[in-house]
Amino acid sequence: VDLGYHPHRLLFDKTTGDVSEEVWDVLLYLVLGDEDTCGDGGATQRQFHRAHVEGNHEVKAQIHREWYVHTLATLAEHVEEVLRELEVL
Repeated sequence: VDLGYHPHRLLFDKTTGDVSEEVWDVLLYLVLGDEDTCGDGGATQRQFHRAHVEGNHEVKAQIHREWYVHTLATLAEHVEEVLRELEVL
């Protein structure tokens, strides 16, 4: 994902469950790139990326609000997958 984040910033707080802004950005970027979910040929993903690079927090926040349900579902799927992998260990 080309958002310029270093992997060590993709965190969540194990005590509170809070997820870093970077994680939300990466998940949203992935959701917007999924043609089955977004269906606009990547236009919204490009708009989000441009807003990120330009520091346009208003546009980023608007897109996050519009796609929150899909982003949250992607996060939940990821957490469930990690938990299944940990059970195997």
